Amino acid sequence: MFKYLDTIRKLHATYGGTSWMSYDEDFRRRAAKDPTLPWGDVDLDLWMKWMAPLKSLITRRPRAEGEKKASLVPPQPPPPGTQSPTKEEKSQV
Repeated sequence: MFKYLDTIRKLHATYGGTSWMSYDEDFRRRAAKDPTLPWGDVDLDLWMKWMAPLKSLITRRPRAEGEKKASLVPPQPPPPGTQSPTKEEKSQV
């Protein structure tokens, strides 16, 4: 039962709104008809009905440092004439 409560809490935290309540009500109806229904498992039919159409409120973040580096665009060099002169250019002046 605690696992089921945790599932409902996570659905609310992830998707917001009231779809979690509709999932909960439908799940409880099914559990009333079938006492052998496991409360610790997510009902995929109900999840697809109530949660899949929604966009998650949580933004995905890169999990590894390598993913961050791969997603970054290399910096563009500054336009010509805005860089400081090199040693060779200074010696020519």
